[in-house]
Amino acid sequence: MPDPTLEQIEWLLREKRIDEASPLLEQLLAKYSDDVRLNQLLAVVRAKQGRDEEAGLALKRVTELAPTDADAFYHYGVYFFDRKEYVNALQMASQALSLRPLHKEARALMRRCGAMGAFKEGEKGDVLSKAVKRVPFVEDAGVWWLRIGYGVFWLDLIGGVARLIHSPFSLVGTTGIQLVKDPFSMITFFLLVVGFLASMIWTLIDIIDKRDKFMWIVPVFAFAFCGLQMLPIGLYLYMAKKQV
Repeated sequence: MPDPTLEQIEWLLREKRIDEASPLLEQLLAKYSDDVRLNQLLAVVRAKQGRDEEAGLALKRVTELAPTDADAFYHYGVYFFDRKEYVNALQMASQALSLRPLHKEARALMRRCGAMGAFKEGEKGDVLSKAVKRVPFVEDAGVWWLRIGYGVFWLDLIGGVARLIHSPFSLVGTTGIQLVKDPFSMITFFLLVVGFLASMIWTLIDIIDKRDKFMWIVPVFAFAFCGLQMLPIGLYLYMAKKQV
């Protein structure tokens, strides 16, 4: 008898024919016990069969097989939450966020754990609770917030290039400077001012949201006086991208 295929099992699950899918899944797992997708499906099947302990073991196995998969830890956290094991759920959500800081569902799970008193039960509660209180509109924006940051970077870069091509300022005497009022200079000056304000505002909000080091504001502010705030902003975004 040929082995069942993954597609057959998934089709049976979509048709809600759980009891038919279960033995076929077990047959495949006997040969491919380290397959992540099969273990994920096993967790689904066992949960639908009401065999919660086995579903939990399957979810744990998935986290072991895919230790860098934020979704695996999130689903394991949901399992613990449904069992009212809120401290364990909180730890799984925290692990998911360490792998993918913009994981919206994991953030929501952490808030739900906090509402159930998880922060008071575990030793890590005070530390983890800081990650729950995000700036609401930043959390809602998700990955688009990071894209706004890239937009700010490009605005700064365009302004900086325009300044190199044609400075909007001219020397008056030996010590004074004044704004040149030709169209290109006015546009360049506008880009520099808007870029500076956008850089400061976006960086400050993002630091508050992530509870990051506020020292990042210093290089942004300092480089802005030279029209080079795109350098620290670019570095900041590069480091943020590596964490997503």
